[in-house]
Parts: sequence; structure tokens; C-alpha cells
Amino acid sequence: MTNPKAALAWVAIIALGRQPGAPLSVAAVIAGGPFLLSIVIHVLYAVTFSTPIMVTLCDRARRYIYKHPLARFSPSPASSC
Repeated sequence: MTNPKAALAWVAIIALGRQPGAPLSVAAVIAGGPFLLSIVIHVLYAVTFSTPIMVTLCDRARRYIYKHPLARFSPSPASSC
């Protein structure tokens, strides 16, 4: 688990949203809403960052990104330098 605070926040949301006597549709919205939202956001990221403009910008910034000191803390080609 990469973010335990987020997991606790979701547990709190579920506890508040799913009260005794609530219809089953509430549980479906609590489970399906974030799932659908996540899919939509990730698809938008993929489409946005695969456009020719973004690919060109990333190619131009590649040298700076790989040589930047913070890049040493991530798995990248520059991290072994």
C-alpha cells in the first residue's frame, strides 16, 4: 500500500455513506463512482501525454529531467550515473 492515509479516508467515506438501512444503490455509488472516476482520469492522462505536442516537449526536457539532482532518487537512466 503506497498511501495508508488515503485508505483510511476511503474507510471513513464508506462508514459515513453506508448507514444501516441505506439502499444498495448507495453502496454501488460508493464503490463504482471512484472506480469510474479513476478510469476516466487515467484515460485522460494517457491521451493528454501521448499527443505529439507533449511527446515533443518531453523529448526536449529529457536531458534536464534525467540530469536533475532529484532524478537520482527515481529509477531512470540517469540514476546509475
